[in-house]
Amino acid sequence: MYGLTDSFLFETITIGTTIGNGFFAHANRGTQERYKANKKVFKQQSVPKYIKPYQYERIMDVIEKSYGIREKVIIDLMYNYGLRIGEVLGLTFEDIVPSYKEGYYNLIIRDRMSDKPTQRAKGVITPTSKDEYNDAWYREQGNHLGYQTVLIEEEMAELIQEYIDESRDDILLSKSSIKRENLKNIAKADRVSMTPLVNNENQYIFLNHQHYTPITQAGWGYVLRGIFKEAGIHVDIGSKSTNLSHRFRHAFAMNRVKNGMQILELQKELRHASPKSCEAYYNPDDEDKVELLRKNNERYKETYDKDKNK
Repeated sequence: MYGLTDSFLFETITIGTTIGNGFFAHANRGTQERYKANKKVFKQQSVPKYIKPYQYERIMDVIEKSYGIREKVIIDLMYNYGLRIGEVLGLTFEDIVPSYKEGYYNLIIRDRMSDKPTQRAKGVITPTSKDEYNDAWYREQGNHLGYQTVLIEEEMAELIQEYIDESRDDILLSKSSIKRENLKNIAKADRVSMTPLVNNENQYIFLNHQHYTPITQAGWGYVLRGIFKEAGIHVDIGSKSTNLSHRFRHAFAMNRVKNGMQILELQKELRHASPKSCEAYYNPDDEDKVELLRKNNERYKETYDKDKNK
């Protein structure tokens, strides 16, 4: 376009080519000129920093069509309530308790000795022995204490219960002795509270469909990549490919910031010890910056028109 045909981008080389298939004389040979530099322009596909509302709707459509209650519950707990994936996978029967406010429940976020490292929560102290379950600090709520709480609606609690009932169906378990044994032994979680439970037995809530052991982060990541692919959401091959779930927690924070939530409120919602650590969750992408610029321009125009008409 600018007449720069003497640039290195236009340098060519002559190469040998073979046209057709076959050995010996069954293929035609010739020569061809090619550019040394690749002139192709590849479209760069941006990686979402967080899940947008329209992407969440697309994900829910995929789950409705191809998956089940487990996937819906796990994603809702991250997207609508801000749980980390480790906190979700570490939930047990006794961690869902009625709130003092009717129509709501509390999820208790805490660590147990029976937890795998990928089932651990952040912001709470991890016990080093079962004896510490009786210590005062383990039974105290707060950052870097025994537990934290997340308030959920009754509808969400009922959906969790629906998944528990569906996955522990007696008819289903009667068909597989291995699943029944895994559920009894491997999915068993330490009992740390006095919450009434059926048979006084505590289990991790979310299970691997095949073996009925607690689902791992690797197993969940495999499921989530399939959901993202079907929903048309780009999954980068780099570092985010193993932490796709955190995009939902970022969405939880961004949605609240966009609705006007202040930093101290967001700190409480994210259960962080300091408001400073919440800054990482405000991570706007190009689409957000365009929207912000448009809103600023509209506000400027409104102010200008008012001043002009005075």
